[in-house]
Amino acid sequence: MKQLYALFAMLGACAMPALAAWDGTSAAWTAGDGSETSPYIIANEQQFAYFADKVTGGESYEGKFFRLCADLDMSADAGKTIRPIGLYDDYSVEDVVYNESKPFCGVFDGNYHTIDNITVKPVFAEAGNDDNVGGVGLFAVLKNGAVVRNLKLGKKAHIDATERLSPSSGGIAGMVYNSTVENCLNAGTVSGGTMTCGGIVGSLESGSAVRGCAFTGIVNGHSFSGGIVGDAHGAEITDCYNTGAVSAPGAPYVSGIVSWVESGKTERCYTTAAVTGNAGTTFLPGATPVCSEYEKSTAADCFYVEALCGVKPVVEQAGVKAVTEEQLKSEEILAALNGSGNAWTAGADGGFPVLAWESRQPASLTETSVAGGAAVSVAGGAISAAGEYFDVYGITGVKLYGGNASFSPSAKGIYIVVCGGKTLKVTL
Repeated sequence: MKQLYALFAMLGACAMPALAAWDGTSAAWTAGDGSETSPYIIANEQQFAYFADKVTGGESYEGKFFRLCADLDMSADAGKTIRPIGLYDDYSVEDVVYNESKPFCGVFDGNYHTIDNITVKPVFAEAGNDDNVGGVGLFAVLKNGAVVRNLKLGKKAHIDATERLSPSSGGIAGMVYNSTVENCLNAGTVSGGTMTCGGIVGSLESGSAVRGCAFTGIVNGHSFSGGIVGDAHGAEITDCYNTGAVSAPGAPYVSGIVSWVESGKTERCYTTAAVTGNAGTTFLPGATPVCSEYEKSTAADCFYVEALCGVKPVVEQAGVKAVTEEQLKSEEILAALNGSGNAWTAGADGGFPVLAWESRQPASLTETSVAGGAAVSVAGGAISAAGEYFDVYGITGVKLYGGNASFSPSAKGIYIVVCGGKTLKVTL
């Protein structure tokens, strides 16, 4: 039974196949109770749209867990767009601060799946209304210990914050407060409106962290643009890399990793990204490979390839080192990036280092033959095992069948079969 429990936890209760593409509608998820051991399961594009609608409607899901169990196609090529998940609406009037945002405060595990062909744009209620003026990303704002992890955005993902020049735009999240984004990759495009634009996060605020993230796409921003984070305050950026591009012609504070870090740290990061921005001065920093300005902050074991970035710091920065392409591929740099951990691994075919998690696949099992040479087979929607006794469990762990005849589940989905001492997954 312990083996089955571990299996169900690993599979994440993926009970429904993904749709071919999003049809513009939404539908509630049907699996999970939101606990850590039984997270709500987002199994297709409709359920993802429903999740977005619920958070934007004010449901923070604080203390709740979600798991994605399919790659999603959000049909941007068919003209469909989706607004950011949630709403950023914190503001002040005459020194009075109003916190009216609708954040996501739960845990969203992408399970190493990819969301692609998605265009995220803010929606304004009416002309002249500044509703959702900032916080543009897959998630508008994360707060209160939220976590987004193990998620990829594909090459056709586009975070578009150019309408009404919305600030604080990022691939995964626009604004992040006391929350964490980890093990995420964005291969798409982030188009920033005004200040603060990042490939992963726009603004990273106090108590927050971006860890183990990668950007391989394009940032088109303005001032305070970075390949990983736009700007960071009292936060940390560790074990991240950028091989994409950051472009903000004529703007100050433009960098391959993060534009500006105040009272924070940047450690074990590298960039080969081309950076385009203002040349900068010691008074007003411009295009810089890793970070334009460290204010009361530290950096350690951060590297850049000047020949690829096309820029270098105006003044020397402690903890930031220029290396050649060959040096970046060396065991010495890999050891420095790993430090006392093992977040990094050598790139394929002698390439640049990559994050170890990138080789992981969405949880699944491979069907195998069982004891005695018999094999579990599926035909016409029925499961059988050549006369051998077998048990069938639903993805939530409920036993549905036990016997040696064929069994026909009432619905398509994923089922766990135990036969001859072997446990395997069957998809109908």
